Amino acid sequence: LPSGLAGHAAAQLPPDLAACVRQAVDASPGKAASGERFGLTTFAARVAARAGTDEDAALRESAAVLEVLDAALAPELMEKVAGALPADIRELLPLERAAEDTE
Repeated sequence: LPSGLAGHAAAQLPPDLAACVRQAVDASPGKAASGERFGLTTFAARVAARAGTDEDAALRESAAVLEVLDAALAPELMEKVAGALPADIRELLPLERAAEDTE
């Protein structure tokens, strides 16, 4: 996510989770302003490597995280987050949100 959007999302999360988001933004020098764009395959590989799991489990866990994020963020902000994701990664969003994004 672009750093500004990630910052807005962090502001709506509990402090410990917000700190994780801000830390991730800070760890991406040079890419933070616009975010780094990549597809589902790269996303799954990166999540799996960081979580120490396989890619299928990483995708399931990522979908669960996105579901919680969808519930935690204001609907307007979650729409912006969803819009910033590549189409194949948006497939991990809760079904209702994914359906909205394809209309």
